[in-house]
Amino acid sequence: MRRAIWLMATTLASVPAAQAAHDMDFAIEHLAESLMDDRLATLPLWSSDADGHIAAFDVSLGGTLTRTGGIDADGPMLGIGGGRQLSERIGVLGFGFYDRVSVSASSDRRPLQPLFTDALPFAAPVDAVFNGNRGELRQWGVGAALTGRYESGRFGPFHWRAGAFYEQLQLAAMRFDYQLLSGPDTGLNGTVDYSATYRHVVPFLGVEKPWRRANWLISPQLLLAMPLPRRAMDGTITGPGFVLAGNTEATGAGKHFGDPYVVFGAGITYMPWHLTLDAGALVAQAVVEPFVHEGLGTHWVLNLHWRQAAAN
Repeated sequence: MRRAIWLMATTLASVPAAQAAHDMDFAIEHLAESLMDDRLATLPLWSSDADGHIAAFDVSLGGTLTRTGGIDADGPMLGIGGGRQLSERIGVLGFGFYDRVSVSASSDRRPLQPLFTDALPFAAPVDAVFNGNRGELRQWGVGAALTGRYESGRFGPFHWRAGAFYEQLQLAAMRFDYQLLSGPDTGLNGTVDYSATYRHVVPFLGVEKPWRRANWLISPQLLLAMPLPRRAMDGTITGPGFVLAGNTEATGAGKHFGDPYVVFGAGITYMPWHLTLDAGALVAQAVVEPFVHEGLGTHWVLNLHWRQAAAN
């Protein structure tokens, strides 16, 4: 039995990594943008009670996990916010967040087609294997919003949020060692590096409709956000006798970094504990995000808030 298990493990370990459909530029851009979307889905913005009062204090802790081809990304997400009611219907709040996601893979097979340079000494796209993958996505931001309560009559009160935040996303040490697997340059080795920092101002507008049932508060939410401005993707590729750096705007490939996003969220709060699960983010990011950012594969976000209501 032990020998059979050993043979099975040896066989599985020797199987080449599955070929991913999307090239490395595509995968890294979508991986980074998915973290931006995860944060939009878990911002510390929403009401602490059925009357729409904002939280005097809101601290959230969560995590994200993504699998794309042979690349794994996971790490913690921290948010903090708070505000006060200016009147029964109007309030103000401020918030901040910090997320840090490790990116790693022992091996990843996919096309290499760096769009940040048009001076490659080999034809692209070309099949490649990426080894020694390492890096981090580090994201932080601060923002503010005006909050309000709208009485709809038949459907009861709705609560809205309008504001903006500054966001910085750093791709740190996002380097991948590659080896070409096809074409006349088969076997050529080098490194492709996506390390860069992207900064955006993100205006947003959102609405929620809370329902209270005994000790539970259920709050469906809709949030529209637009990172500004859109950015070109930066990169550097090295190989025998060449070092090429650039960005996708300079090569005519355009600016694609920072997409508009629609968040379909829902908070489920156990009122005695002031504890909220971002249930909408858990479901929507797992189901919708892999379609919005094709090629992500598995994508999970789990986030909890502890909120204390603000006094009028």
